[in-house]
Amino acid sequence: MDEDRPILKASQPVKEMKLQLAVSVACHSATSFVDHLGEVLIKHGKNSVFAQLEMHWTKCSKLVTHVIRPAFKAHLKNQLRTQKFAILEP
Repeated sequence: MDEDRPILKASQPVKEMKLQLAVSVACHSATSFVDHLGEVLIKHGKNSVFAQLEMHWTKCSKLVTHVIRPAFKAHLKNQLRTQKFAILEP
């Protein structure tokens, strides 16, 4: 880690933005796309929450694997337990 950069904890809006970005990228493109998208958001998002974005494909894929996927899985399990579903054959 670079000694000149202070270690800062991300604020709640930054955390939410990172999670929403990871979900969007995972649903609509490859996680490698977040590298380029992050640079564009930082460049054009000065004085906003985007200026604090520090996320590349590695962090994006870890968020999807370790945070988002378990949350969606738990939500789906809960829905399957509490709601009726119809299974239709083609």
